[in-house]
Amino acid sequence: MTYAHSYQFVVRTPRSQQIYIVTNLSLRPAYSPENWLRFAAIAVYDWRCSSCEAWGYVAVTNSGTRRADPATTLAVAPATPATPATPPEPSAPPAPPSRFSRLWQLVTRVPPPASQGLLALAIYLAVFIIGFGLPLASHLNVPNIRQYWTDPQFYVWSLRWWPYAVSQGINPLFSGQIGAPHGYDLAWASTTPSVDLLMWPVTAAFGVLVAYNIVLLVVPPVSAWAAFIAARRLTGRFWAALLAGTVYGFSPFELIHNWQGQPNLTVIVLFPLMVYLVVRWWDGSLGRIAFVGWLTVLMAVEFYTFNEAFADMTAVWAAC
Repeated sequence: MTYAHSYQFVVRTPRSQQIYIVTNLSLRPAYSPENWLRFAAIAVYDWRCSSCEAWGYVAVTNSGTRRADPATTLAVAPATPATPATPPEPSAPPAPPSRFSRLWQLVTRVPPPASQGLLALAIYLAVFIIGFGLPLASHLNVPNIRQYWTDPQFYVWSLRWWPYAVSQGINPLFSGQIGAPHGYDLAWASTTPSVDLLMWPVTAAFGVLVAYNIVLLVVPPVSAWAAFIAARRLTGRFWAALLAGTVYGFSPFELIHNWQGQPNLTVIVLFPLMVYLVVRWWDGSLGRIAFVGWLTVLMAVEFYTFNEAFADMTAVWAAC
């Protein structure tokens, strides 16, 4: 018989939540192989987890000095089950989302890539028309934006001239209606025939003033949209591409020349589309034949939009 301090260990098993009180584990006999094997048998009996770290000694009590028998076995008894806890009171229903949270969810919810271009175009059109062209949009059949200058008068005339020349089968690059009596060679003039022919249905249905004012309203947003397409292909991000399109399509150069009524300078939609083709050809998603074919189409349209820009782009492609 020996004297030693005796401890009580309260052990909670991880799975069954059963509490055992291990008593009479004296200090010196506890280090004997026999007692440690018995304690390990208790642990293995109710082992339910993959790691022994889930076990924990939640209480230790010192019962003082007493007589201890080295051969005494460990007495294990289940503890009294704890009183069930009172169920929590039902919480109040969550508050409805505020307008700001709904707006944030709408902003952060990006549609699939297939519809991102249409969404960007709608945003550009709404911002430009509401912010800049609302008076013009409400008076499409009335001269509004500096249309007393020479340039706007000439481009309004060319909107009617090119459909007339094509429909009558006459040479559109020479007109006897201006520069009388000798006429004028339009091969050296920036008449933007690509824009004139594109707006032919609108001109025939509503007149040249409506067609010209629609050009003023549509060209900057469409140019911004083209830059969005190229930037979206480069970055893969919607909001970054939307910002890039805004900077390009609503730049001071674009707005000033649009205000002065010069579509030959404001139709800059083709340059980002050329960049888009180059990026697709570079990453292998567009074949060489398709790349050359589409780039030829864009260059031809640019030639019939502004021949000076066509000459500049020809120099760029030659240098590449």
